[in-house]
Amino acid sequence: MQYAGSGKESNRFEPAEFPDAAEVMEVAKSYEDSKGEDFTFEITEHIGVLKTNASGWSKEFNVVSWNGNPGKFDIREWSEDHKKMSKGITLTDREAKMLHGWIGKQRLHAESE
Repeated sequence: MQYAGSGKESNRFEPAEFPDAAEVMEVAKSYEDSKGEDFTFEITEHIGVLKTNASGWSKEFNVVSWNGNPGKFDIREWSEDHKKMSKGITLTDREAKMLHGWIGKQRLHAESE
């Protein structure tokens, strides 16, 4: 696998690790069906706060149930009362395990903040 600009071959992420086409299409269909509609959410597990900014919004790692579906890992910023949110990222258990494995293989530098 080659990455733009690197000029180096890398097999760090095997294609088999990525979701199959059926899984991607199922998510896309679910998204298409829900466009323009209201949604519901419930933070079912608060895991931790990554950072809080001066305005009181905090970047959090939680498990969130969207539209009554099973909870997914979620990283995004929330207002203090958790009624407003920023765009964020949700991860299935499988995706979270993959990310955890990749992060575990990296040399993380000392926190500079």
